[in-house]
Amino acid sequence: MPLVKAERYLNDVIAHKQAIAFTRYNGGVGRHAQGHAIKAPGNQCRWPVAACKYFLVLLNNLKANGEAKGLAVKDLKLTHVQVNQAPVMRRRTYRAHGRICPYERHPAHIEMICTVDEAPVEKSNTQPVQRRMTRKQLAIRRLVCGGGVSA
Repeated sequence: MPLVKAERYLNDVIAHKQAIAFTRYNGGVGRHAQGHAIKAPGNQCRWPVAACKYFLVLLNNLKANGEAKGLAVKDLKLTHVQVNQAPVMRRRTYRAHGRICPYERHPAHIEMICTVDEAPVEKSNTQPVQRRMTRKQLAIRRLVCGGGVSA
C-alpha cells in the first residue's frame, strides 16, 4: 500500500469515516454498517483511535527517513508491517488490606519496511534451458509411465 494512502486511511479511521475489521480477539466487538462495507466477518469492526495515532507517528518517521535518503515520498510503498510482543514491564500496585497486585505494561515491537517500486522487468524471449536428467531419474520416469511391461 502506498505510504500516502496508508496515512489517509488511518486519518479516516480516526475521523470514523472508515473502520478496521476485527477478525481475531473479537469477543464483544459490535457490528456496524461500516463493517459490512469492508466485508468484515460478522460486520465486526472498531475505530482504534490511540493505535491509529501511534501508527501515524511511525508513518511520519518512515516518511522522514525516506526523505533523508533522498527518496520521493509519493513513490514509497509499505511492503511489510509486523508487530511482535515485547517483554512485559512489571511494577507493583499496593491495594487495601495489605495486598499487592501486578501493575504491568504490554509493549510491542513494531517493524515497518518501505520500498520504492522500480519499473517492472520484461520477460525474456529465450527458451529456458532443458535440465539434464540422470539415468536414475529417467528410469523412474519410465516406471511411472508404465515401463512397457504388460500384465
